[in-house]
Amino acid sequence: SQILNTDLFKKISKKVDLIVFNHPFFLDYIIEELLCKEPKFEKAKLIHRFLKEAKNHLLQDGIIIMPYLHLAGPENDPGIQAVKHGFSTKEVFKAKINVTQGKISPMSIYQINLF
Repeated sequence: SQILNTDLFKKISKKVDLIVFNHPFFLDYIIEELLCKEPKFEKAKLIHRFLKEAKNHLLQDGIIIMPYLHLAGPENDPGIQAVKHGFSTKEVFKAKINVTQGKISPMSIYQINLF
């Protein structure tokens, strides 16, 4: 097996059976923003770019594993957005985590497959 660190799929020319994508949905990771009532998040451009490109790099029976912090909102939720790109999704893990200084947020891990 091989692990690559790359800007999405720039260094990948073949199809794979597993893609792990930890979506960096914060525009700027500033801890103070997490304490605000309305944190500033990226406008969901990256998740759509990823899902569009992932189809070309995933084997038919391959899977994508993608964590999701619910603070990022539904526009960054793989359980909602992946279906729009022809994937099926399954939430395989859910927990509440301490984000910072007692601020709690749900987080999920999704398994995403091609239809």
